[in-house]
Amino acid sequence: NAVNCLLTDALHEREGEIVEENESPARGDEAEQSDNYGDEEREKSLLGVNTTLHQNNNIRVKFLKWDDGPVGAAECQSITRQSCFQLCLVSDCLHFEHYHGALFATIGRVVSVGGIAVLVQPLRGKSLPKFRKLVASVNSLFCPNDENGISQLSSIPLFEEIYIERYDEDIWQQHKSFLATYGNLYDPNIHYPVLLILKKLRPYDEIRDTAAAKKHMNERKSNVS
Repeated sequence: NAVNCLLTDALHEREGEIVEENESPARGDEAEQSDNYGDEEREKSLLGVNTTLHQNNNIRVKFLKWDDGPVGAAECQSITRQSCFQLCLVSDCLHFEHYHGALFATIGRVVSVGGIAVLVQPLRGKSLPKFRKLVASVNSLFCPNDENGISQLSSIPLFEEIYIERYDEDIWQQHKSFLATYGNLYDPNIHYPVLLILKKLRPYDEIRDTAAAKKHMNERKSNVS
C-alpha cells in the first residue's frame, strides 16, 4: 500500500482568469497550468507516465481536486480506499489564500491518524500565518466535556502543530550569508522556506471539522470586506 504522498499546486485558468473557489477547480498534483483540455484528456496524458513510474519506482501521479465539499471528499476517498497516507509532503501550496480551507480539508482527509503532513513554503506575507490561524481555529473548537461531562466535538484537536525556521544548520548558515551578501536581492519572505508540520491526532470529522474550517474562512472574508 502507498504510504507517502506529495501535494503540489497549479494554477487553474479559464480564458486567462483564475477559476473561483466555488467552481471546484482541479488542484493538486497537476503538471499543466492551464485548462486547455478536460479531465478525461488529462487522465489519459498521465496513463503512460504512471505506467513508467509504477514499473520503476512504484509511484503514481493523479489529479486531485482541492475542495472542502462533497466533490473533494469523493476525490480524497478515491485515493485512500486502501489506507490513508503516513506522510504527506505539501510543496509551497499556501500562497493561494482563498484555497486554504480546501487544502486543510484535503490534508485532513488523506493523512492517517498518527501520520504527518510536512508543509514547506516561505512566509509570503500573511499567507502562512493565515493558514496557521485556520489550523488553530479548528483545533480550538474541540471541547473535552460540557457541564454534564459529555464530549461536544472531540476529546482532542485534529492536529498537533510544529513550526520550524531553523531546521538545517547548513541551510540556516547559507540563509544568513545571503542576507549579509545579497540583502538587496534576497528576500526571506519569498525565498527562505520554513517548515510547518501537522501531526494528525484523530480521524477527520467530515461534518464538524469541515464546517469549522468553512466558518473560519467565511469570517476571514468578512473581515477583509
